[in-house]
Amino acid sequence: MDPVSFAAGLLLALALAACAAWRLFRHLQGHFIQLMIRELPSPLGFDETVAKLKTNIAEKPGWHVFNVVDQGGEIVANGGAPIGRMTILQFCHGPFASQMFADESRRRMSVFSPRNVSVYEKNDGKTYVAIMNGDLMMKFTPPATRAIIREVARDVKSMLAFLHS
Repeated sequence: MDPVSFAAGLLLALALAACAAWRLFRHLQGHFIQLMIRELPSPLGFDETVAKLKTNIAEKPGWHVFNVVDQGGEIVANGGAPIGRMTILQFCHGPFASQMFADESRRRMSVFSPRNVSVYEKNDGKTYVAIMNGDLMMKFTPPATRAIIREVARDVKSMLAFLHS
């Protein structure tokens, strides 16, 4: 094979590989939020869902809700256009947080702490709950971190069990 044909073939192969990689990237980018954040419809109304989550979190040993943010109200109060009802519950488990952050190399994980669960209404009139996908997060962490996240994810799943019934 002559060098010009080889170079042309190599360039064509590289161009096709780059196009395929770009298409894959764009496809994954579109699904990233759906993978990282789970959105679950609630069988309850908005206020009932917020109350049920507060109760479920409080009843789980070691967990507590320490802040309730009226996100919809905050947006309007600070100059934004109304988005409807949205409440964010911030909750924590002291011993799990201590385990996670005792190792200084894991303190960057504090951007995911405290845990947040969002309750909101959509235009379809239904109430939804959104939360980070702990199962997916575990796949990208080292074993010691994964063990802590596994325990947190187990507890959070039980807090959200009413959404699956």
